[in-house]
Amino acid sequence: MQSEAEPCNCAHVGVWLPRARPWQSGGTVTNVLSGARVVTALGLAILVSTVHAQNIDEMVKWTSAEVVHYDVVAEYTGTTPVLVPIKGAPVTSYPTQVKDRYEIGFDWSPTEMAMVGKPVFKNFPSTLPVGTPARSSFNAQACPQPRMTGSYDHVEVIGAKTGMLGSNSLELSVKRTYPAGAIPYATEVPGCTNWADTPAKIDTVTEGLFVPPGMYLGMPAAAPAGMTIGKDGKTITLQDKLGWAYTYTLRIVK
Repeated sequence: MQSEAEPCNCAHVGVWLPRARPWQSGGTVTNVLSGARVVTALGLAILVSTVHAQNIDEMVKWTSAEVVHYDVVAEYTGTTPVLVPIKGAPVTSYPTQVKDRYEIGFDWSPTEMAMVGKPVFKNFPSTLPVGTPARSSFNAQACPQPRMTGSYDHVEVIGAKTGMLGSNSLELSVKRTYPAGAIPYATEVPGCTNWADTPAKIDTVTEGLFVPPGMYLGMPAAAPAGMTIGKDGKTITLQDKLGWAYTYTLRIVK
């Protein structure tokens, strides 16, 4: 097929564009040189339009929801004191690696930014993946392992309520349980033979739980740093700087 050059009426470009002879087949006339480009461009336009429409539909769906149910799995990994002596003891604490987990399910009103009804939570015992290894003292003396007469529990959720106004969060009441025991320590005298007793105690503390808006599922690009939107269109994962990883599964109730 022959083609002849035709100057573009776009002097600012200063190029020549080929003009193709139309190709006729079965009563249909197509431009074989530009047809592929036209079809490709049209296909991309349709694809972009479809994706854009889907995102808008998802955003409208989630922003229009009156009540959304959240199932949250919270998992902790971090180095944490598991024995705490009384104030003024020769040693301050004994930290080791701790893993913990809890699950909580609740209904949430996006417009009110408040929990609806009562939550349901499930607690799991904490574990010490590396146990309670022996440590060296400040003057490099080898110390024995600490003594523990019970188990350390990092977080046991005992209650939940809507967080501070406008914070889009829950305020969790949690128990932290320390066992009784003793921590070895050394002095200037050779040998790590001294022990600081640690009493058993239970602290009640407050933990915040962020409730990510469902609109992130329709607009993943708007998700903040540390947040990942699942390809399934219903899960959000969030990693904080305190050792917690959260997985949220959302569904619209009404």
